Amino acid sequence: WDPDGAVAALKARVLPYPPALQRALLDKFGWEMSFALETARKPAARGEVSYVAGCCFRCVACLMQVLFALNKEYLLNEKGAVRRADSLPLRPPRLAERIHSAFAHLASPADAAAALDKLGGLVAEVDRLRAEHGPEAG
Repeated sequence: WDPDGAVAALKARVLPYPPALQRALLDKFGWEMSFALETARKPAARGEVSYVAGCCFRCVACLMQVLFALNKEYLLNEKGAVRRADSLPLRPPRLAERIHSAFAHLASPADAAAALDKLGGLVAEVDRLRAEHGPEAG
């Protein structure tokens, strides 16, 4: 309920999605999604599941920032982001299913590297989407 139009006026100030914000988010989080995985490789080999799980979460949080920015959608909170991202037009297929599958590998220290490999595949696909649809594309 917005009888005076206060909320509508605020919403109008952030539409359309700012190109500078899109570029900044793609630059920062596009790099960090890969970095989060690479920093987990040695700990995964040592079976340090808690550290690897943190890196996997950070990777997915960065993936969400990149996907939402590519789709010119605001991401205000990580809660529910994977479910919301699974319906964005620009996204890897079966996104949520694949993320859940990667995290399932964290149940076993011996299988932690498989989680990184699965998320690495998603990172590569999102990088391709960035190249094809990002602000510098075509």
